[in-house]
Amino acid sequence: MNRQERRRLERERAAALKRPVPTVSQGQLLDLGLAHQRAGRLDQAEAVYLELLAHHPGDVNVRHLLGVIFLVRGDKAGALEWFRKAIAVKPDHVDAAIFSGLTLRDLGRLDEAAQALARAMALRPSEPTVHNDMGVVQLSRGEARSALDNFAAAVALKPNWDLYWRNYILTHNLVDGIAPTREREMLDRWSRQAIRPLRLAATDCDNDRSPDRRLRVGYFGGRLFGFHTQSNAFLPLIEHHDASVVDVVCYSDLAEAEEDPITRRYRAGSTWRCTNGLDDAQFADLVRRDRVDVLIDTVGLVESSRLAAMARRPAPITAMFPPMMTLGGDAVDYVIADDHVLPRESEPYMAERVERVPLVYRWMPFVPAPDIARARPSGQVVFGSANKLSKVSPETMSLWARVLAAVPGSRLLIKANTLNDTVIRQRYMDRLAAAGIEPGRIELRGWTPSVADHLSVYNEIDVMLDTAPYGGVTTTCEALWMGVPVVTLVGQRILGRYGMAFLRAVGLDEGVALTADDYVARAKAWAENADRRHELHRTLRARMAASPLCDGVSGAHDLEAAYRRMWHRWCQS
Repeated sequence: MNRQERRRLERERAAALKRPVPTVSQGQLLDLGLAHQRAGRLDQAEAVYLELLAHHPGDVNVRHLLGVIFLVRGDKAGALEWFRKAIAVKPDHVDAAIFSGLTLRDLGRLDEAAQALARAMALRPSEPTVHNDMGVVQLSRGEARSALDNFAAAVALKPNWDLYWRNYILTHNLVDGIAPTREREMLDRWSRQAIRPLRLAATDCDNDRSPDRRLRVGYFGGRLFGFHTQSNAFLPLIEHHDASVVDVVCYSDLAEAEEDPITRRYRAGSTWRCTNGLDDAQFADLVRRDRVDVLIDTVGLVESSRLAAMARRPAPITAMFPPMMTLGGDAVDYVIADDHVLPRESEPYMAERVERVPLVYRWMPFVPAPDIARARPSGQVVFGSANKLSKVSPETMSLWARVLAAVPGSRLLIKANTLNDTVIRQRYMDRLAAAGIEPGRIELRGWTPSVADHLSVYNEIDVMLDTAPYGGVTTTCEALWMGVPVVTLVGQRILGRYGMAFLRAVGLDEGVALTADDYVARAKAWAENADRRHELHRTLRARMAASPLCDGVSGAHDLEAAYRRMWHRWCQS
């Protein structure tokens, strides 16, 4: 490069430095960050947002968006920090308040979560999400009645949103004093709105109507066909099905990476279909292609519900098992139940046809249980509960207070995962004290790291006290397996009657109470009969294993006989 060219280049550089440099506007940067975020490029989005904040440190929306990025990454503490920075700049930022409430809930800081959501509700009372999220937090805090009110508000504000309806419907099982007619009316309303249009638009199945041929039975398990308490009941039925009578297909929404050793046992005992990623219409089409004759929904209204697929009539016969409550009549044809959980006088409150079996629920442990400890010597009696805190209703606390008053010197041991939270522990101590139980007689235990550790707690308990109006299912079976007698109060609802079915199946009718006074008297009788308790410590596990409750073979065959009866009706229709 000669001297003349060098001078020319220097002049051009000098001129360039004097010209204004084009800049990217705040809006353009925000659009770029959002584009990265929507495409899942979180690192690039974060870099753009941080650059934006460097030039515009007061941008509250960018702070909120950074919180969402941290939340997606699973960094809840980092997300919460950004949401709080957004609120510090703009205290009435509703979305930041909602997201901070949800994040605090996930962190187990339920009081702070309720405060954040209450602030969001005050700012935007017509936002259904806030009412629903507040209801979820209140359920975790054991405030079922308040949760029910908030779920009702969410449904009223957005009546076409299925999640709000499911939460509203299911919470009724935790609240005492609601008439069965009111529940039926609520379920019918939901069913007419969300399910009936799908059912009316469905086409009939053209399966072979031979009445006695081998049936193809499908079980939809959602996300439950794995290490889940429901597998205690379902795995024996899958593993003991009569292959000469039925061909079993299992439909699971678990992703393959989520499957575990229990899932592999389901796979081994059935034709396996992974339905993860399929929408309800695609799921229904798959069932039709499989030529399923009887489709059993094991999920109902809980998480991963497929009732919208059931309503599309993918099989000639659809049924709900195990029974929880009526589904409003348009989702499935049948509810399979026994006379214990659904007495015949309650059938008018069911929208579905009831198909009866001798004992609808069978139970077997799918992991080894610890040995039963030698019975404690006579003396201080320990009552216990291992149910979810959402089931420990005011009615339950009142019952337990009366039991402890009737048995001087006795104690109450309550175990629940959320009791690791010190705030929740104190709240329940206060509630139990308000119900009339001296704090010195209460022991609260939180989460334990393994099933064996959890079951070992039963070795410290003399008598298990069931909850009401929503009673125990798995916890009742676990207590009996660990040699501990149970006292249950028979309720009106299906989910308040499983304890009676289990106790009668193992021959322990003395634990079945029909009134609150009866509940207290039976708990007192167990406390005063140390010899009987010691005998059960030694013999109850073997007795239970030999009972119908743990007979998966007869349970599978009883169900298959029910399927055949339903099939014959369809063939003749």
